[in-house]
Amino acid sequence: MSRNQSIAGIGILIRDYAGKFIAGMGCLQPARSVAQAELWGILHALQWAYQLNHKKVVFEGDNKSLVELLQGSQMHPHWMDVGLLSRCQSLLSSCSTWSCAFVRKICNHVADILAKHVRINNLARIRWTKPPLQIHSALATDVGMYQVS
Repeated sequence: MSRNQSIAGIGILIRDYAGKFIAGMGCLQPARSVAQAELWGILHALQWAYQLNHKKVVFEGDNKSLVELLQGSQMHPHWMDVGLLSRCQSLLSSCSTWSCAFVRKICNHVADILAKHVRINNLARIRWTKPPLQIHSALATDVGMYQVS
């Protein structure tokens, strides 16, 4: 690995329409920048949703520029990210009921906790069918914030 890369922790959640935890995944990924790490996270999420044959998915991300690129913006990514972006766009467009949406960082807090847990504990690849202990309180707060009364 080159000096210009570091290891990013990636945290991915699958939730139902009400925000309830369905599954989670974490992995370590070499990346040369935060933007590239986020692209890798999107690619892993897209591939996982494809493997699980999910039909209707909204992929949420807190990097507005990346989300706009995935939505077809004419912005120009770093030249080293063009291939990775192309793979993400191709997978995203493979299902007409898949979309990508920008969310504020606070709405992505649980995935961020998972990513940090993966990185700190050097978990190369892990999947959860039940929420890991590290996200219980954040998940309860997060779901509670978005419930309609």
